[in-house]
Amino acid sequence: VQGLQTYMLQYRNNLHRHRLRNCYLVIDASNLAHHLYHLHNIEYLFAGEYGQYVRELRRAFSSMMECGITPLFVLDGAKDWTGPKLREQRARIEKRIKKCVQLDRGGGGAKAKNAGGNSNRLLPVMAMEVFISTVVDEFEFNLIVSAFGDADNHLASLAAQLGCPVLTNDSDFLIYDLPGGVVLTKTLHLTKALLDENEAKPAPFLDCQIYRVRDFYLPALRRKVNPSLLPLCATLIGNDYLSRGAVGRCILSRVQLPKSAGGGSGASGGGGGRQLKSKSRRLIAGVLVWTHRNFASPDDCLAALRRLLLGDCDDLQTEDKRWAHRFLASVRESMAHYQLHSALALVEPHANAAAAAAASQSGLKLSFHSSLGIPQWLTESGLLEGRMSPLFLDVAQHGQLYLPVGIEDPSNPCTFDDTAPLRQAAYSLLLSRLGRLEHCSTIVEHRRVRGGLGKSVLPLIPDLPDGCCSDAASCLSARLGYPRDPLGDLVGHAGLKIVLYSVLASHRLLVGNNSTVPSPTCRSVFLSLLATCLYKLCQSFLPSEEAELLRRQRATVFAKYSEQPVINHRVGFDLQLVHCLSHFQATLLSASLLCQSHQPTSVSLPPVSDYISGKFVYNLAIDVESRKDGVLFLSELLGRKSQLCAVFHHLVGLIDD
Repeated sequence: VQGLQTYMLQYRNNLHRHRLRNCYLVIDASNLAHHLYHLHNIEYLFAGEYGQYVRELRRAFSSMMECGITPLFVLDGAKDWTGPKLREQRARIEKRIKKCVQLDRGGGGAKAKNAGGNSNRLLPVMAMEVFISTVVDEFEFNLIVSAFGDADNHLASLAAQLGCPVLTNDSDFLIYDLPGGVVLTKTLHLTKALLDENEAKPAPFLDCQIYRVRDFYLPALRRKVNPSLLPLCATLIGNDYLSRGAVGRCILSRVQLPKSAGGGSGASGGGGGRQLKSKSRRLIAGVLVWTHRNFASPDDCLAALRRLLLGDCDDLQTEDKRWAHRFLASVRESMAHYQLHSALALVEPHANAAAAAAASQSGLKLSFHSSLGIPQWLTESGLLEGRMSPLFLDVAQHGQLYLPVGIEDPSNPCTFDDTAPLRQAAYSLLLSRLGRLEHCSTIVEHRRVRGGLGKSVLPLIPDLPDGCCSDAASCLSARLGYPRDPLGDLVGHAGLKIVLYSVLASHRLLVGNNSTVPSPTCRSVFLSLLATCLYKLCQSFLPSEEAELLRRQRATVFAKYSEQPVINHRVGFDLQLVHCLSHFQATLLSASLLCQSHQPTSVSLPPVSDYISGKFVYNLAIDVESRKDGVLFLSELLGRKSQLCAVFHHLVGLIDD
């Protein structure tokens, strides 16, 4: 509900200080993932600083645990491909693409960062994968993905059922009448647990501010809101179901809203008739005052709107009647979005009562009610538990998906275009395993095309070779066109092998697709990526003592690339370099999808946060390109006589082949 949170926050009495501890906390997972990346000003221009991101996630989640908070993460599921929210969802993707164009026009570096202002902040391509992995695999928290698309109602209903707060910045939650209230993410101090020494038994807590509908004050009427009217108010203000423009043309143009619906100072929230300066705030205040002044219930208001639109039906043309009925149906659908429908429950996964009685809170599991009729193939797939990429949910349920938008050079093709064969195999294997292959023959991918949003159609492959179905590494090698395993026995760790395959494949594909990235730049980036992956993942194929010794010896040499300011000595250079980094991540994500489609025998890739740091590789690549012999320079960094260097030279031969 655009502008509602800003309007509400101007009156301090609408929020109350709260000590969050010893409770369940239902978390809007997508909102928190974005918030924590940008809260700490983590660099995003260089395709992602995943190591720093994971450190901040660990600090936040550890603070929750220290305060006795049991987090319950709920993530949006498949997109609303046929419903009223499709327009808004598409607009958000297009906005991200336009931000990439702004970065291009900004010229890179500091100019690019300022293009579009503070709102021009993109979440790196693999950030959600990293967030989910940290929540599910490292901390083993409860996370569930909505089986019905938008997760708002699941979040609100679960919080109402448990009597606990919701953590989100989504203004839709200001409409739900929740007994535990809403903790706005921006007000929660997650970095450090606090203690009040004045308490008899001091216990750690997280400082925050909490909102409850019953505290929402209307200064113009000198009273608090009627909770039953808020869903209708949200609709008339404009939300994802009905745009503000549509409501304005149909309803608000025929209603005389109060012109003086403001209030006293933001500090006190006192009464009065002060004019609000913002047009958006005047609209919000006018709708709130008009509905509360004239109607006791939403039914009364709906009846008035019906009379306003239809009047005497005999006087209306047939098309006018249809339009009015469609509009009123959309209003009712929007209001229904805010009605709580219990779908989720915390259930005990243990088989016997004794084990159940002994189980702690963390032993409980989030699950959908069986009465909802969710198909068995979906509940048993792992898609709803965060064990597979959320991209697969759109594929399995709707046969189409939006691919992530990274920091890309818009003059080049989308970074995902080259690796379509990998995803084609992944989708085919997934749907075959789920018994869904007969329900669709193609998958539609929506992705960036130049400066806009386009789509491509991938035909599914009903009969993949046996090797593809049994071995993710062999399938990856075959789909990339390698006649044999290019690494052989040199690297035994399957996960690391797939990461290195992705580097080699990304370089070969990018060079071969007529991109505008200069070959020397491209080569410098991928040599740097190879050296970085080998150095940071050396424990995957070296004895632990040798790996630790090597990392200690080379730590000082490599450290400067993380700490020094970003080198930007040529305008226009940086965006092309970052395009290479984004291309590698698109290849790696496609390879990861292919691995996941082989469940339950899928290969586990090393955590992305262990080896992808965009700024590190960016600085290293610029240094490599400035050297007369970049390979020799990287060999010296890795230790010229080390096994690490021997593997590196083998990979360089594959790059140059």
